[in-house]
Amino acid sequence: MRRLRHIFYLIAIFVTLPAGGNAIAVQESPERLRMLVEELRASFDKGIEPEQTVILVEQIDEILSDISISDTLLLSDAHFYTGVSLLNRSRYHQALERLSASARLREALNVFDIRYAYCLSNMSIAWFKVGDYPQALDIGVRAMTAKREAAGEDSVSLVSNYLNLSSIYLELNEPTKAIKTAEKGLEISRNNNGGVSASTIADLYQVISLSLLRTSEFINALSYARQALVLYDLESYPGESKFLMLNTISQMYIRLGQPEEAEKYIVRGIRQINKDNLSDNYLLYINYAGFLAENGRTEEGEKVLQEGLKNVREAFGDGSREYIFMLASNGSFVNKATGNGPRALEIYRECFPYIESHPWDASLKRSLLTDYALVLIDEGRNLEALETLDDVLGADAEIEGPSQPMVNELYEAGSSQITLEALSLKYTALNVLARETGNNGYIIQAIETGKDLISLYDRFRMGMSEEESRNYLSADAREYYTGIIENYHSLYKNNHDPSLLEAAFEYSERSKVAGFLASIREVNATRFSIPADLALLDTDILKRIGLYREIISTEKEKAHPDSLKIVTWERISFGLLRSRDSLINIFEERYPAYYALKYKTEITPLDRVKKVIGREANLLSYVLTDTELFIFVVNGRHTKVIATNVDSLFYSRLGRFREILSVLPEKTSVREPFNEYMDLAYELYRVLLEPAVPYLKGDKIVISPDNILSYLPFETLVTGKYRSDEVLYRDAPFALKKYRFSYIYSVTLSAETQKRSRRFVNDLVAFAPSYEDMVISDSLLMLYPNLRGGITNLPYAIDEARDALKQCGGRAFVESTATEEAYKLNAPYFDIIHLAMHTLVDDLHPAYSKMIFAGSDNGADDGFLNTYEVYSIPLDAMMVVLSSCNTGSGVLMT
Repeated sequence: MRRLRHIFYLIAIFVTLPAGGNAIAVQESPERLRMLVEELRASFDKGIEPEQTVILVEQIDEILSDISISDTLLLSDAHFYTGVSLLNRSRYHQALERLSASARLREALNVFDIRYAYCLSNMSIAWFKVGDYPQALDIGVRAMTAKREAAGEDSVSLVSNYLNLSSIYLELNEPTKAIKTAEKGLEISRNNNGGVSASTIADLYQVISLSLLRTSEFINALSYARQALVLYDLESYPGESKFLMLNTISQMYIRLGQPEEAEKYIVRGIRQINKDNLSDNYLLYINYAGFLAENGRTEEGEKVLQEGLKNVREAFGDGSREYIFMLASNGSFVNKATGNGPRALEIYRECFPYIESHPWDASLKRSLLTDYALVLIDEGRNLEALETLDDVLGADAEIEGPSQPMVNELYEAGSSQITLEALSLKYTALNVLARETGNNGYIIQAIETGKDLISLYDRFRMGMSEEESRNYLSADAREYYTGIIENYHSLYKNNHDPSLLEAAFEYSERSKVAGFLASIREVNATRFSIPADLALLDTDILKRIGLYREIISTEKEKAHPDSLKIVTWERISFGLLRSRDSLINIFEERYPAYYALKYKTEITPLDRVKKVIGREANLLSYVLTDTELFIFVVNGRHTKVIATNVDSLFYSRLGRFREILSVLPEKTSVREPFNEYMDLAYELYRVLLEPAVPYLKGDKIVISPDNILSYLPFETLVTGKYRSDEVLYRDAPFALKKYRFSYIYSVTLSAETQKRSRRFVNDLVAFAPSYEDMVISDSLLMLYPNLRGGITNLPYAIDEARDALKQCGGRAFVESTATEEAYKLNAPYFDIIHLAMHTLVDDLHPAYSKMIFAGSDNGADDGFLNTYEVYSIPLDAMMVVLSSCNTGSGVLMT
């Protein structure tokens, strides 16, 4: 599992400072102090560099230390402005002393004016900067209340408060609250058109982007991030938030497997760093060093990191939070890039005095200790690692901060990327200890840890609103699903407790098409619990988002992409994304049934399998890991799990067998490939089917494949060694001659989509288009040059469709009538759907793969039905057959 590193410490806005005095009369007013305070205020208005205010602050301090000031409001103002100066110069604790004094003086006079609200806002920022996020939240909420009372409910000045609060929620690992709070700030900005700067709106987008990233919703997060960057560029904004955005975008591209794009953004940020904007931008040094090391450029990475360490030490001092964070990152770099674990542990121990003396800085502590635990595990010190990780995951420890004792609420289950990594490390350490000691107690602990981990992944997945991110997340989570199955099986081998077998089966179900199941449940939630007009609006928005993302992707593939078009389309796509986010919020808040259906987590239990597959059928459910194959056999007589060791030879045979199936056999020298086929088919049969044969009841087998086995037609295996003098495939002992096979993704998915009652007659609709005069766009020809000259007809596809109609009854759309529009209008009303046509497979962007229908002169559809459109078409079919070239040959998405 890869953690997206170093994208926090987001935004702390030094709020605009109000000018002018107060209407309350005072008895004494030392004019020199008043003049200096006014001069300091004016310097902020003029944008003078913070260091240039030092002399003014010193002069004010001199007066305050020598003279007793009886003008309480003037004294409060003096503390306020000197506090802001200290805050701007990163003197956070000193700033807190001054700002707290200013607030207390106003409270004593019952003066809760706008300056009091700004005072609380800046106190909240200072607490944020020292890492005391609960205290920052408490003061930030008070600041919001004071601002509302002083400026009004709809004041544009509230936007900065919403921004600060959303940033705090982000660091408290509450991304949902962060998004909702940022949305309130955006709502005020919309109602005050032109009253909020583009950079502030960009900051709010950035909070939403980071929040989506925390929940692994990469694609939508990238959309918000890129739009934020457009707004920063619009104002030529030089602030730290822009640098952080460059850093964040680079991390997203790394996660999406696009290193060239990632380096482009991170280098852009690195080049603009200087001592005046280093506050949060030092994260760029850390991430760029890590990026270089991961791409085999360790020496370059080490130079970047050492430069960052030097600059941060000079700017903030070696006792600062910033330097400790850089130092800890150096420990991580040393361990990962050079493998020098002992040196890495020494570096981490240099950081411990800071976290011991700053116990309220829970965020830094958790990050540092999680990385420290990783090194301990790499060094084989697993018990120490477990102790460290329990410290990271301890949710209820009381923390005494510099303000007051408080309860640390950072660790709500399922809320944090750090929590995710800490759980995964704990799971790893427990499994290593179980193997080393043979102690089943460690396996039981590993199972409980794995369950927490899976629950966290499931929460992230169900909260996602787009498919591509679900696929990335499912790929990350797979090793933990299969790991828990292995854990349960290892216990079951020694203790045939049926509950252990049931639990292993449950996680085999959870491991299969988890992302697909989440998508189906979201579609059903919209379909069955939302008014038709809103559901139609959601479908339309999703289609348009997919369309614009596709044309953006296509434009970027060109040798000379049009940047103006890309920017325009990204803006439109982003607007549609914002509309859908608002719509989903309405669904979840106003329609409880939608929420209940979308967030269902039930799995079909073992005792209901026979009801789903039928009394006379045998379920063979497979789970395939790097080293083991599990076969769950369920029928009216037996419930078994069979475990077999597999190795690289098995995977090699499987790959070669699939390759043979994918090409037409040679017309000459046919004996050698014939014999190779038969040998491979039998070897695979011995591993995949033969172990289950003693437990089968009857000849009906329902296959629930896993991983690469999804590519394998089990019918094509042979049940014995075979040679033929005449090289006759038809005489081979194929498994299809002995068994009747059918396939399901998983029992749970079948139960979800199963009709409440089956009918004896199932109507079929078939589509087999012709392609005369089919219009193909230039952008499509660029991606698929083999389409030049037109799309060839498939005459046998039309015969196939008519034959299917003859057998089942129903309706066939053939030749020019087999349009995309006809499919959308008619397919939802049939039990069996047969699609015999050309397809275009896009392995890099699966959502843009297409089925090609006949062109239409009249309708709005172009004949190319994209994958992202398929989800929005409500089918009730028992079976859908796609008959096309290379069906099933795309990249596997687990």
